[in-house]
Amino acid sequence: MLKEEAVRQVRMNISPEYFETFDPDKQLAVINKLHSTIFHLKASEEHFPPKHMDALIDFLEGRVNDLQVIYNIKTNKKLDEFFK
Repeated sequence: MLKEEAVRQVRMNISPEYFETFDPDKQLAVINKLHSTIFHLKASEEHFPPKHMDALIDFLEGRVNDLQVIYNIKTNKKLDEFFK
């Protein structure tokens, strides 16, 4: 996908004000926290109805993907460099 198309898709889900007030350190902290939350949710799936957990995990993974696109574009990092 082209970089411009990725930005357009992210902007449809996240307000332009947020995109323009980007702070890489805060963004990375949020992304890491969401990854941790998703990991813990997946580990505790047996305690919750699967339908609800699947929807929540899908939602959170979608937001993480959007935030990673912003982070990668604004910091000029490639996806494989994200956790380096």
